[in-house]
Amino acid sequence: IEEVKDVLAQLGGACRTEQVFLMPQAQTRKQHNQLGPHIAQMCLKKGFRYCPRLQIELWDNQRKR
Repeated sequence: IEEVKDVLAQLGGACRTEQVFLMPQAQTRKQHNQLGPHIAQMCLKKGFRYCPRLQIELWDNQRKR
């Protein structure tokens, strides 16, 4: 969150918090399911938007799908 705030500050108001999408940094479905709710709660608190990683939810860590 601090890194996101720093980037927003560098943009000098050119981007609002509701324009920022955060997603879990996960490579497997298990990681995504563990991190997703935590990231979603942070988004609700800070005014960001949550974006799940659909490719991870659907195909786990399979490449070339």
